[in-house]
Amino acid sequence: MIRARGIHKSYWSGKSELPVLRGVDLDVADGEFVALVGRSGSGKSTLLGILGGLDSDYRGEVQVGGQDLRGLSDARLSSYRNRSIGFVFQAFHLLDHLSCLDNVALPALFVRDGDGLSDRESHARALALLERVGIPEKASARPSTLSGGQKQRLAIARALFHRPALLIGDEPTGNLDSGTAQEVLAMFTALCRDDKVTLVMVTHDPVVARAADRVIEIRDGRVVAVDAEKEHQQ
Repeated sequence: MIRARGIHKSYWSGKSELPVLRGVDLDVADGEFVALVGRSGSGKSTLLGILGGLDSDYRGEVQVGGQDLRGLSDARLSSYRNRSIGFVFQAFHLLDHLSCLDNVALPALFVRDGDGLSDRESHARALALLERVGIPEKASARPSTLSGGQKQRLAIARALFHRPALLIGDEPTGNLDSGTAQEVLAMFTALCRDDKVTLVMVTHDPVVARAADRVIEIRDGRVVAVDAEKEHQQ
């Protein structure tokens, strides 16, 4: 699913180069759940943005599903990202002037290549996703009326709208209490197990990391440790 080789990324402060990623190599298989861990500032969120096609200003090679992301124009990268990659963040990024149903269907508005869904088809798919994440009764509600866990379920439903092969998560349980975080985590692991969705997630939560198929530690912009314990899969 993901093949990254020699990823280097730097920021500049005046004439001073500030390296963030220093030659990262990474492979992630179809249907695998990989947790990226490390201290704040280690480069893990920067790496996540590159793997998700949100940042193209780097050196190295990234392939997602066999697609070389660097070989795409900005317009084609945007289209590929919208169709093939789902994003779930710590902040929910929901639009409160829209209903929950319309929030889930929002990605349909960004399809430009003539292969979009009708409004009826979009709403039917969105409702099916609300049912899947366990909040179909909230279809007509506004996001501001939901609990934190319900908002994250809504965000996950939206991320799944185009049936992506890859999910990118940046601390998606970070704003949730422990019980709700466990429920959301169970939803993620079920997606990997049952739908073979690939999940790469940044987390500081050791409970979340233990649920992953692999834990990769990033330190000072380098991969320094890989933990491939599989006990939780048994």
